[in-house]
Amino acid sequence: MRHLSERHAAYFGHWSRLLLMERQAGQAEAEATSAAAAASATLLFEGQRPAGGRDGGSGQQTLVRFRVAGTDEPPLTDVASEGDFAVVDSADGCLVGLCAGLVREMACDRLALLCDRPLKKTDLHYRIRKSNSQKSIGICLSYLVMLMEDSPISTRLRELLIDKRPPEVTSFDHATVVSVRQFAVPLNREQRKCLLATLAAKDFVLLKGYPGTGKTTFLAALVAALVHLGARVLVSAYTHSAVDNILVKIADTYPQVGLLRIGQEARVHPRIRSRCLASELQSLQQQQREGSSGATSAGVRALVESRPVVGCTCLGALDPCLARCQFDFALIDEAGQAPLPACLGPLLRLSGSGGRFLLVGDPHQLPPMVLSRRAASLGLGRSLLCRLLNREAVTARVTFALTEQYRMNSYLLQLPNQLLYNGELTAHESVSQLTLPAVTLPPRLRDPLACLAAVWSDRLEHSLVFVSTERIDSVQAESCGRRSSLAGQASGSSSLANPLEASLAVSLLRLLCPAAAAPADVGLMSPYRDQVALLRRRLSAESGSQLTGVEASTIDQFQ
Repeated sequence: MRHLSERHAAYFGHWSRLLLMERQAGQAEAEATSAAAAASATLLFEGQRPAGGRDGGSGQQTLVRFRVAGTDEPPLTDVASEGDFAVVDSADGCLVGLCAGLVREMACDRLALLCDRPLKKTDLHYRIRKSNSQKSIGICLSYLVMLMEDSPISTRLRELLIDKRPPEVTSFDHATVVSVRQFAVPLNREQRKCLLATLAAKDFVLLKGYPGTGKTTFLAALVAALVHLGARVLVSAYTHSAVDNILVKIADTYPQVGLLRIGQEARVHPRIRSRCLASELQSLQQQQREGSSGATSAGVRALVESRPVVGCTCLGALDPCLARCQFDFALIDEAGQAPLPACLGPLLRLSGSGGRFLLVGDPHQLPPMVLSRRAASLGLGRSLLCRLLNREAVTARVTFALTEQYRMNSYLLQLPNQLLYNGELTAHESVSQLTLPAVTLPPRLRDPLACLAAVWSDRLEHSLVFVSTERIDSVQAESCGRRSSLAGQASGSSSLANPLEASLAVSLLRLLCPAAAAPADVGLMSPYRDQVALLRRRLSAESGSQLTGVEASTIDQFQ
């Protein structure tokens, strides 16, 4: 331990304590979840099938469906939500872990789990419980230990992150600029500037990637340029979806770039599953026709080393197949949402001599999600990206922002600009005046819906409309379309669902789609899972295909 200073030891002790606080908070939540599961709805088996087709599975997984046993059961959304890892036990508690998997579909009265194997006992009553794994805390603790090792990359990271050595920037020759010109030309001025600055960085670059500013397009071009220059790149993020968004963009825009995805296939985007390690090894064995029963460690390492771009989550960087790998460049997207210890994993896979990294995120949006309030207040709730952005030694030469956005017109942009971004964002000319086409209402609806006239307008100042339901009764809501149930929640119910608002939203969409917008381009959002479940039921009850493709989800899930 002689290679560590007192500051290094204090850093290790501080972050270890925060992680142990978080583990304790997670254990308390797990106990609460177990109690909730004991009082949750009783389920019946509804069916199962191989997870192929629209679920994009490999055929080795099974989609298992359940429904609630009675009409007076508590909603399933109180226990879990889409994307959670859930476990199914027998209702009497005698049989535990009958099946487990990711929640792929969820409503108040039914759910579907993507499992590694079929459910064998299908004639029981069941209960579901959310799995609160503490595996992530163990991985982060391992990263802290690795940061303290006497190795070139650990020493360099300690200098940058703990000793706060200022990052260095180099220059490159004209030939390099010419070489990557093909990747820079499609980008806008901000993106080109950041591309060249990232290539010139010796240590790291920080990028504030604001919403709708072409961040994914830029990252795909950057990765392709780095590979063109002979670099090996590790693409990572805290969530699977963020990793896959970048990999899908690379595969679509630069198909010549070799990709490999590390992680469970069930959690990987269907477009990328053929690039997963297991699928690649299976294809390789079939090509070789050697009849081997499995891949050797040497074969796995050779496959990983053969791909210039590898994608994994921050926690997935501890995967054994990456143990001996070194990368020239590490990219971490959603860095503002990742706890600092989790970001260490991808960085520790860098080459000790010349490895560089890019942290990308939006410091104005969601911070790391931390269960322990005390741990959050002591620093676990503040990301590595935000810490480096606020460090005096980090100069403008390594800090950049993408501010020209292509998603909102100039009127819509005013709201986030005033609330979050201090007027930094600008609307590109291609979208600044863009509005939906006006909708002409049938004469019978014009008077009942006069208070909603702005919704049908194509005027720029009506791009954002706030509707108070205090001025709308059920008759007006249903004037938009066919009758549907508007029964309110029972008195004293804890459900956060509003049938009137759900009916109004779906009824408005009947008139807007497809006249003003394609259903696949429409999102229904709510802060509450109960309301989302209600919206999904209303959408699924619609006859015909007028609203097929409309997506309803929580704000966090859209984020």
